[in-house]
Amino acid sequence: MIDSNVAGASSKLSGVIQADAGVDLKRIFCDVRDLVARHGHHRTLLPVQLFKYHYEATLSAFNSIQTDVGMVDEELLRQFEEEGKLDDASKLYRRLSMTLHKCSMNLAELGRRRRFEEELGSRLLQDLQNDSKLRVVVEIYSRMSQSRDSDIESLPGKIESQRNVVSVTINALESSD
Repeated sequence: MIDSNVAGASSKLSGVIQADAGVDLKRIFCDVRDLVARHGHHRTLLPVQLFKYHYEATLSAFNSIQTDVGMVDEELLRQFEEEGKLDDASKLYRRLSMTLHKCSMNLAELGRRRRFEEELGSRLLQDLQNDSKLRVVVEIYSRMSQSRDSDIESLPGKIESQRNVVSVTINALESSD
């Protein structure tokens, strides 16, 4: 909604922003104010900052999944190299199985985030056809986001492979009792 009763050459715009619980709107608004102070007003500063923040949050979620998958790899290798107690191994494999389940759930969320990010980036690029500075910023973040796509696409295979190893190992442990 635009308030035309505001004195001066500018008008105020108000609206509703729906965001995930973890979105730090205070930080985003602060960043927008900094950009306005440096470069002046532009109607897409807030959407561009939201896009940038979304990119950073998606990257963080991706890195978290990668870290968990790497930890499972390390634990599996360590367990295969050592011969520990069967009770300890069984507990470990159950914990790893739960970690892989969480990775699968987070991966589904990551896919949703990535699709939203791609759509938002493309809409911003269309909207910014006449503004080269902000368009370049959106293009850079879009390219960085797209560069992770093949890594994201490989994660389900890695997770499923690890899940199979854990499952086979749990079954082998249980049948040896």
